[in-house]
Amino acid sequence: DDIRRFNIIQRMDIPIFSNSKTLQTIQKVFSYALDNEPYPAGFKPQFSLNTISDNLKIGDLSITPVEAMHRNEQVLGYRIGKLAYLTDVSKIPSDSMEKLKNLDVLVLGALRYTPHVKHFSVEQALSVVKQLKPQKTFFVHMCHDIEHETGNCRLPQGVKFAFDGLTIEI
Repeated sequence: DDIRRFNIIQRMDIPIFSNSKTLQTIQKVFSYALDNEPYPAGFKPQFSLNTISDNLKIGDLSITPVEAMHRNEQVLGYRIGKLAYLTDVSKIPSDSMEKLKNLDVLVLGALRYTPHVKHFSVEQALSVVKQLKPQKTFFVHMCHDIEHETGNCRLPQGVKFAFDGLTIEI
């Protein structure tokens, strides 16, 4: 994926916020962008790496990292006030579930109806919703097996499949 276009549009580095382990992976994968070697294909993508270890404040927003699992890899979701966003997850540890209590909106990955080793199925995601009881839930990161309109008819009240262009006020 080429992110340089965003540098051109924004005229600034793209800030990346994550835990130290994920940032180490980014440094390996994108080493060509972070080293001091000349880049033959125009300019290098520009980004700034920012380690998150605890709550983060951006403007008036308080952002809490929420650890989850993507099979055997630790990943981060985020709680922003009364909204939480977790995608590419297959398990949410109990201490992270505590951080997700009293949500107005939960945005959660639900890849497909059948089980997958790295992602919640719709049934597994619904189990999380049942435990957390947010006011609204939007499932994201669905595969082509899920037909949006008929899929929504199968979901309980307050739970919907998200769609491109969806806006959520927080």
